[in-house]
Amino acid sequence: MLRRIVPTKEEEAQLREVVSDLLDSAQKVINDLGIDAKPFLTGSVAKNTHLKNAEIDIFIGFSSETSRKDLERYGLKIGETVVKGRRMYAEHPYIHGVYRGHEVDIVPCYRLKSAAGRVTAVDRTPFHAKYVIGKLKKGQENEVRLFKRFAKGVGVYGAEAKVQGLSGYLCEVLVLKFGTFAELVEGVSEWRDRVHIELEGKAKKSFGEPLVVIDPVDPRRNVSSAVSATQLARFVHACSEYRKDPSEEFFFPKELGTRSKDELWTEMERRGTHFVCVETGKPDITDDVLYPQLRKMERVVTELCEDEDFSVLDSEYDVTDGKVMLLLELEVWRLPLTRKHFGPPATNENSLRFLAKWSSSPLALSHPFVEGKRWVVFVKRANESVEDLLENRIMELSLGKDIRAEAKRGFRIVEGRRILTKNRLRAMTAMLDKRFPWEY
Repeated sequence: MLRRIVPTKEEEAQLREVVSDLLDSAQKVINDLGIDAKPFLTGSVAKNTHLKNAEIDIFIGFSSETSRKDLERYGLKIGETVVKGRRMYAEHPYIHGVYRGHEVDIVPCYRLKSAAGRVTAVDRTPFHAKYVIGKLKKGQENEVRLFKRFAKGVGVYGAEAKVQGLSGYLCEVLVLKFGTFAELVEGVSEWRDRVHIELEGKAKKSFGEPLVVIDPVDPRRNVSSAVSATQLARFVHACSEYRKDPSEEFFFPKELGTRSKDELWTEMERRGTHFVCVETGKPDITDDVLYPQLRKMERVVTELCEDEDFSVLDSEYDVTDGKVMLLLELEVWRLPLTRKHFGPPATNENSLRFLAKWSSSPLALSHPFVEGKRWVVFVKRANESVEDLLENRIMELSLGKDIRAEAKRGFRIVEGRRILTKNRLRAMTAMLDKRFPWEY
């Protein structure tokens, strides 16, 4: 197994050569600019816990006397000169690019004496590296590698907004907690409800997330704050399943093959439900900004449908070919023209207003009457189909700033078999096939 996970001697030598080139190049730019800064390696490559084809993290440490404006300006200048990559934005901008076949992040930060005095979120990262390097025992590097590859294979690796899973640092901390990959799997498989882990002392605040792992270098922080409840449950289940039946499929699962149009349509018809797709352009923003907006879009559209009595069975979002899409599977997608509208109690002072409105309204399909203690009237439904509802009301929703801007320029509502175009087959396959990766 390890031979598929650990870089070979040749790969490692080539990686270290690339790192040396990047550090030398960054130092040359710093010298040319005449600024007080120092490049250094951090991340998994610095800790020797990286997998094959590792991303390289080069930090540019600036003096604490440097202004935030100069840190960003010079940090971006160094990064763009060294790797000619793209500006990315987290708490502050950094450069992501490719250098000699390796993905590289060049990130400005402050040089601090302790994580307690951090100015930006990334300033504690060097302390993470120092902590892990100092705590890992000989041989534990490969235990971390096994765990990272397992997390990748089961779909829970990555703290970014797209994944909402385990960061590389969290993987390292959990190995330090349990000792080996085998002991970690056994321990996690027995997790129940909320889990709270501390390695270096008590937390300095309380946390509400489903998984709490206190940062060993900063007790004010939950290392696992990005892990969603869904991903935590998936992680615990994967550990339980692996413990029962260990297999390489957990580390290197097969790809989920995209089904054909005919196969998907057969399954859609068999289910007896109705499928709708809302599609608009993809905003030119990072994934960490886009995916929270996609989840928001999914939530508010589903709530709209449910509020108007169109029952949503399932939903799925996807990004492909410059488009973002939201797929909905509905149990109820068409309703009769008539709906019952309830008014105030018959003895309420607002009764006269209700009667005046609905006795002459063109939307009323009956005269108001009393049912139990309340006034009731049958009225015309504004939208008889879910497609009409979405066409007429979607722009009223808080979709997320960037997705809303794209939708304002234009959006499409597609239903039934017309959904099954080439760019949507992958998302429809994932929606209809709920197996875990190791089950493919």
